[in-house]
Amino acid sequence: MMYYGYWYFVMPIMAALAIIFVFLFFYLIKPFAMGPGMRMNMRSDPLDILKEKFARGEITEEEFKKKKDLLS
Repeated sequence: MMYYGYWYFVMPIMAALAIIFVFLFFYLIKPFAMGPGMRMNMRSDPLDILKEKFARGEITEEEFKKKKDLLS
């Protein structure tokens, strides 16, 4: 018995699975490949960034309050 037509159905499925596994691999490995500073910046929301700038002295208290009111 010859099943030549069988591969026309299986090959696209195998190719799709291979592509999915490659994307999953890189998606799961990416957080471990980044340094700690890069991971922290990915999860920061605008209010946290504003608080950090105020703590570092990059903005004044007045600027902080204005920008905080805009975000809230």
